[in-house]
Amino acid sequence: MGHTYSTKNGSIQTATTSASGRRSAAGTPARPSPSPHKEIERLVVEQIRAIGRDPALLNATLAHARKQAQDSIAALESERAILERDLKRHYREVRTLAVEAASSNGAAPSRATSRPRCVGIQ
Repeated sequence: MGHTYSTKNGSIQTATTSASGRRSAAGTPARPSPSPHKEIERLVVEQIRAIGRDPALLNATLAHARKQAQDSIAALESERAILERDLKRHYREVRTLAVEAASSNGAAPSRATSRPRCVGIQ
């Protein structure tokens, strides 16, 4: 709680403020000022509604969104291909190391070490 002081016609008046809200000098609840994030949200919603009312702008916005989605999909597919190629290379290296380890121990490589199972990789 906080206290504010003011003078009116020569007399001192006090008001108490609390966490639940501000008070005017007379002690009545003060009208809260609109918070900036509410105003920003209102403006954004207003702009989105304006897009929906203009068919040309709506079509352009949707076309741009589709293009961004297609570009993202293409980039992800490219990354997946690179990762699959790397995974195949790693499997070959593991297979080679397993065969070398088995042969250095004098044992014949087992089926598991000679052909590791690659799920989803051709």
